[in-house]
Amino acid sequence: MQERKLTEAESLALITQMIQNTHRRLTVNAGKPYLVWGYLTVAVSLFEWLVVINDWSLYWLYAWWLIPALGFPLMLLTCRKKPTEPKNYIDRAMESVWLVCSIALIPAFLMVLCTRGLSILSVVLLLIGIGTWISGRLIQAKGVSWGGILFLAGSILLEGFGYLNAYLRAHEIITDNRFLQGGQILIFAVLFIVGMIIPGHILNAKTRKHA
Repeated sequence: MQERKLTEAESLALITQMIQNTHRRLTVNAGKPYLVWGYLTVAVSLFEWLVVINDWSLYWLYAWWLIPALGFPLMLLTCRKKPTEPKNYIDRAMESVWLVCSIALIPAFLMVLCTRGLSILSVVLLLIGIGTWISGRLIQAKGVSWGGILFLAGSILLEGFGYLNAYLRAHEIITDNRFLQGGQILIFAVLFIVGMIIPGHILNAKTRKHA
């Protein structure tokens, strides 16, 4: 039996309904990832700030790896979709964006190791900013989009902060750069509070409001 072709109006209505359903479902789940990564990053950043300020052993700097080591399992536990929820184009687009940004951190880290003066924190902010901005556009969340823009601006700020640190040390204006390095980490933490945690709570609040 030949299938009936949809009229132009029916096709438009179907597409509109799919977009609305996707946006509604993404909005329900959108706040959790930002809160997971936001709170985890801020917690580890504050610990690393203590490490730098108190001049603890450099081995404690490996605690940065707690972010991906704990973040991905927490995402699986708290943000897993129900098996009955099929993936659509926007779902796959979101996954692809963050997959690419995550993989890009590997060559970025290697590049930082081979380049003097380049800050890994600024590179991380750059990649996270790109992913956050695109995600905000996909789910039509202005707060998330502005968070991505904030991360991009913060990457420039932190890189400038790093060059200032290097300049002051090179000219022997300062001999102890713990406070400048600690300042970079604090800015990094504040950016995640404003650009990720706050938008995450806003998305959850909107979800409860329309539930």
